[in-house]
Amino acid sequence: MQSSKCIRMARRCLSTLNNVFSISKEVKDAILNRKAILALESTIVTHGMPYPINFNTAMEVERIVRENAVIPATIGVVNGIIKVGLSSDELNFLAKSTQVVKISRRDLPFVVTKALSGGTTVSATMAIAHRAGIKCFATGGIGGVHRGAEITFDISADLRELGRTPIAVFSSGIKSILDIEKTLEYLETEGVAVTVFTENGKENETDFPAFYTSKSDFKVNYSVKSVQEAAELIYKHEILQLVNSILIAVPVPEEFSLSKSSIDKSIEGALEEAKVRNIKGKDITPFVLSKVTELSKGDSLQTNVALIKNNARVGSQIALYYQKLKNEHSSNDYSDKVGLVSKKRNLLPKYDIVVVGASMIDVMLSVNSENLSFDGTTVSASTNVTMGGVGRNLAHCLSKLGHNVLLLSAVGDDQNGKMILSKLSEMDLSGVNILQTTSTSTMYAIMNHGESKLLIGSVEANRHISVDHVSKFADHFTKAAFVMIDANIPIFTAEYVLNLCYEKGVPVFYEPTDPRLAANILKIDSECKNCLTFASPNLMELKAICEQLDDQNFASIDSISELKEICLNYGKKVVPNNFETLLVTLGSKGVILLTGKNPQDFVKTGPGLDFNKHDNFKIHLQHFPAQQVRETEIISSLGAGDCFASAFVSALTKRRSLAESIRFAMTAATLSLKSKDTVPDSLSNLKNYFN
Repeated sequence: MQSSKCIRMARRCLSTLNNVFSISKEVKDAILNRKAILALESTIVTHGMPYPINFNTAMEVERIVRENAVIPATIGVVNGIIKVGLSSDELNFLAKSTQVVKISRRDLPFVVTKALSGGTTVSATMAIAHRAGIKCFATGGIGGVHRGAEITFDISADLRELGRTPIAVFSSGIKSILDIEKTLEYLETEGVAVTVFTENGKENETDFPAFYTSKSDFKVNYSVKSVQEAAELIYKHEILQLVNSILIAVPVPEEFSLSKSSIDKSIEGALEEAKVRNIKGKDITPFVLSKVTELSKGDSLQTNVALIKNNARVGSQIALYYQKLKNEHSSNDYSDKVGLVSKKRNLLPKYDIVVVGASMIDVMLSVNSENLSFDGTTVSASTNVTMGGVGRNLAHCLSKLGHNVLLLSAVGDDQNGKMILSKLSEMDLSGVNILQTTSTSTMYAIMNHGESKLLIGSVEANRHISVDHVSKFADHFTKAAFVMIDANIPIFTAEYVLNLCYEKGVPVFYEPTDPRLAANILKIDSECKNCLTFASPNLMELKAICEQLDDQNFASIDSISELKEICLNYGKKVVPNNFETLLVTLGSKGVILLTGKNPQDFVKTGPGLDFNKHDNFKIHLQHFPAQQVRETEIISSLGAGDCFASAFVSALTKRRSLAESIRFAMTAATLSLKSKDTVPDSLSNLKNYFN
């Protein structure tokens, strides 16, 4: 049973912030339990107000959010770690420090690399909140087109972010130190849905606010007159899968709205001084806001504090109702996108296994050349296109073995995506996120005499197997006998899934996918990892996992006796502290089982398991030779590993021992080796294997 290293080595998740991204326990718990969350920025703390007003305002804003039954998630960067849910001590540090950075999206890799600290602007906060799966975000005012931009080209990165990140933003319009008219034109070009929140209930009041004043000289096309209507707007925007944001402009309360003429005079004076002092770029907004506070004798600061508190109140109320809508609606919002969903399902079907992982097209170009070179020469090749992706393969195999399986994955709304789904037409596909603007993941492999020579892949779709998408199906995890995940999914999604399974006692089988991704799961610093009961690494993936644990290398080993020894030594590090059972796949040499259980015992399935680790854990090792397959019978090894993993889990759910489950899994893998399809139709013949 050989794995296809060439394909598996290239399946990579584009989640680039895995080891520099920290979500507070409060926010994690809110995500896990599908509670409403409101993201908050921190530039207003670091660059918007003087100390201690900035810190006191930030704490008061969080209190207001909690008062409305919503969890605040203030975002910032501390010593190079991106924080989602700053603690009060971290907020105080950012508020007091004079060495903090104003962090836009472009600055994130630099502050992380240099371990700097700072407040995140609207653009950076939106990008981070979206990565964490948070939909709603409240701020004071967004950036925009600066006055004189026709000469300076000074346009805030906030506007571009609003055009590419599907977040609902609550602000008091655009900072009035900017060119509001040009900013609204830019937002229209970016396709941003702009509306005014009219809390007084007036139907057609579309006057756009100007930060310090409740009205500007400009109107927009739409308004929403209630919290419920605003939440419906956000929810329907999500259903449509639009990639840009919604800007909900919340006018400053009338009692704090300043006189337009007086504030305009202060702004003009501040801008003139900035020009004289040659203050430009990211420094101009903090300078002008500070100068306006001085010229207005503190009135503008009082208004600034009032409007951010009001935006937090309105934003949290809308976020709460939006989350209620999400929780109440069924999980089948996208299910009929391509007309391939089984019509046999009930409203809330019972899935015995849930799979979270990648779906993709594998294109194999096989050549047989003694002198293959990449110099522009045309080379004859045979082509084989197969449906791939570890998650898709796992789910497809389980379905053929008779399981009611839920696949949570992502494909593009394109021909390749439809081809993948058509092969799964007997399954319920409501868990597949169908993307309007992202192509289906595709992997091209050039093979010469069976050896990989070049891999070219596009796996952007994997990033959309997000917490936000998976959370729509949270109820199904709590009833499953098993959950299977692969290493292609974003680490935040993996942690979310582990939290769900740990809480409900559902065991998780982990498919490491390739050596570069295999150890990512160990970066999750939480007891939820205890539900990772099974993993099926090949030797290179086991090596990567062990190196993550102790930074030591081990040499290549060929003999079975040496393989047993090295697996046992490393198994002592991995089992039971990280995985209860390892199935080390060795290709034609078979499988080595490393487990804390008796190989002849059956394994309990979920839900309701206890994942507390026990002392005096004895490791059992057993080698299972591969089933004999003539070399001439082997057509493709692409899906063998995935069929092995799925069949193993299938046998466990039928109360078979570890040893018996491995032998059954080897039979399934052998059928895959003899087929051009990653998941062969012949697997259906094994459906009644144990009857």
